[in-house]
Amino acid sequence: MDQFKGRTAFVTGGASGIGLGLCRAFGRRGMNVAIADVEAAACAQAVETLRSEGVAVIGVTCDVSDRESLGAAAATAFSALGNVHILCNNAGVSRAGSIEGIAASDWDWVIGVNLKGLVHGLQIFTACRSSFRI
Repeated sequence: MDQFKGRTAFVTGGASGIGLGLCRAFGRRGMNVAIADVEAAACAQAVETLRSEGVAVIGVTCDVSDRESLGAAAATAFSALGNVHILCNNAGVSRAGSIEGIAASDWDWVIGVNLKGLVHGLQIFTACRSSFRI
């Protein structure tokens, strides 16, 4: 994609780390940005920071492991910013320790975010592709 200005990026896990860096890079290129993050306070802080840098940004709190939550966040982004041109399924989590020492509930969480979150994002946003106007 050669043109960024006026387009929209949706970044999961966008309130910190690599996700925030992606949001900042897209914003500096004139893109609208939707930050999606499970941490409401961090998301609000990231939005405030990017707005102070001149980025057109919204924040949506969601859990990517929950299809309905991510779907609602996507709907908010489409409603507020129009078409989404770039999806960054950036959200990811981990647990440290030996494989036998990690609790089953932690594995469920890791798989929910790192695998199901990716699948949910791809399915939700590709289902909306017929409305994309690039």
